[in-house]
Amino acid sequence: MYQRAINLDSRYRQSSFLSHLKLAGFSPDQIELTNKIQKYTKT
Repeated sequence: MYQRAINLDSRYRQSSFLSHLKLAGFSPDQIELTNKIQKYTKT
């Protein structure tokens, strides 16, 4: 799912952009999981 998000909007590679996930209705746990995924998928 994360890779699909990056394909749609490359800003998801930026940690600062993850703050917008709260506005999108993500829970704190989902945001933390996204942050962890981001760390492991950076190229």
